[in-house]
Amino acid sequence: MGTRCNVVINFGDTKIRIYRHYDGYLAITGEDILNKLSASNVRNYDTKKNTINIAQLVQSFLVDGNYRLESEQGGDLEYIYELNFNDVYQCGNDYNKSNLKNVILHERDMDTRKWSSQTFKEVGVLSEFQAVVTKEVKAMFARMAKVDAA
Repeated sequence: MGTRCNVVINFGDTKIRIYRHYDGYLAITGEDILNKLSASNVRNYDTKKNTINIAQLVQSFLVDGNYRLESEQGGDLEYIYELNFNDVYQCGNDYNKSNLKNVILHERDMDTRKWSSQTFKEVGVLSEFQAVVTKEVKAMFARMAKVDAA
């Protein structure tokens, strides 16, 4: 059974919903999101820090093979990763570029079916979100090592 998730990219009135059927948990999809944000970061762009090329970010999900566009939220999701970008006027070289305002992780308890949320504000390179993802990746490898040792 898959661990389903959505990645939702919010930019002004635009909402892009991307679905992943397998490996939606934080240690895999969370790390993937961090990598895609880093690859879409427009470095040395004027004086702004951590400006993301949103078009490049969306493309990186769609060419991946693990994700697909969705028109609405899936029914049996366990995770929703919400990426919220600043809504700013754009012209010329600024098209499709914005700063990441925050990431909201929504996680569903599959026993109670209730959602909980955690907001990570953009600091440096998403240091709060990155710390939580790194912790989950280490925990996943520790669990795998126990299985291998048994």
